Amino acid sequence: MAKFRKKPTIVEAIQWSGNNLDEVIAFLGTKTYGEFAGSVLVETPKAILTVAVGDWIIKGADGEFCPCSNSDFEMTYDAIE
Repeated sequence: MAKFRKKPTIVEAIQWSGNNLDEVIAFLGTKTYGEFAGSVLVETPKAILTVAVGDWIIKGADGEFCPCSNSDFEMTYDAIE
């Protein structure tokens, strides 16, 4: 069976700390519905999803947003700046 490696991709992302709503809104623009019960509601291409404290919001290559758990983010991405 052939093996493949994921192509390196640079993404922009922000971590929801529970205290940085202004930064998250600035990052997401109109794709956020604000804070609700400690979480942030984010519009993705398929649904409005909840981002819990500690999770990341990733901006994709086409400008779409996607929540990602902290553990998955740390396994997938390395900081470059």
